[in-house]
Amino acid sequence: MKSPYALICLITALLWFQLNSAQADNFTFATSDYPPFQYLVDDQAKGFKLEILREAFARTGHTLTVEFLPWSRVLKHVEKGRADFTTGQWHKSRAEYADYSEVALFDTVISLFGLKGRTLSYSGNITELSRYSIITVDRFSYGAEFNQAVRDNTLKNIVSAPNTS
Repeated sequence: MKSPYALICLITALLWFQLNSAQADNFTFATSDYPPFQYLVDDQAKGFKLEILREAFARTGHTLTVEFLPWSRVLKHVEKGRADFTTGQWHKSRAEYADYSEVALFDTVISLFGLKGRTLSYSGNITELSRYSIITVDRFSYGAEFNQAVRDNTLKNIVSAPNTS
């Protein structure tokens, strides 16, 4: 994680908010439970993404409210203006109602993992995954290549679990 770089990017973006407002404002961040980035523990919002966001907002004189929702509702809240922002991958359908930062908050890697003791083989060719049953989170993107393989039925054994934050 490039946290100093990410913090600078966030502060820059938040300066825009500050220029459009003479007073401290509270901004609502809508998100879903996605450890270790953001998650709830005993009704307390935790996670390193939230630490970065809170620090950036505090440095610009603003406060942050975090609202946990299922991902589909996160998108609706942003689209309808009930939340000020969320984080996530760019998607053309969202570009109709949302502005995207030119700079990523941080880079993430999507990893495969399975039951300990079983061999999981993947060299980068998406078709190799067709022999596995894969669980995903409903309405989350796992990258263009993975998403296309699901649409093309290259990956047939996909179970999509609901995100019920």
